[in-house]
Amino acid sequence: MLGLSSEKIIDEQIDALLRYLSRNFTSEFSQMQNELSSVRLASAKFNCYKKYFDMIKSNIADQEFKDMLPLVDRVSFQVYANFTRITRNGLAHPSDTKMERIEVLMIFISFIKYCQIQYGFIDYYMNH
Repeated sequence: MLGLSSEKIIDEQIDALLRYLSRNFTSEFSQMQNELSSVRLASAKFNCYKKYFDMIKSNIADQEFKDMLPLVDRVSFQVYANFTRITRNGLAHPSDTKMERIEVLMIFISFIKYCQIQYGFIDYYMNH
């Protein structure tokens, strides 16, 4: 469920960013839309999202947006991408790997924080 939920967040991020780009960065909007038309894998979609996020982030002057940037540095983006891939693959292709209760709890807690951060950006795109 976590992997599928992560993919859903990626889809929502992409949709929200596309709407934001269409209102604020028309050239990037067309480029991203064209690039996404040939992408199917969630990891490739996330990479496309990250590419256009990186392209525009320094051109957004809004302080609300700038305040969120430290939450998604280069390392964080990679962690989110890996988290999505690992949880999705782990659920789609279960193995005999046993996890301790604390490991499961840590993943759930991390996922909640992940969702809060990502929906912060989705809300920003939708409202600006």
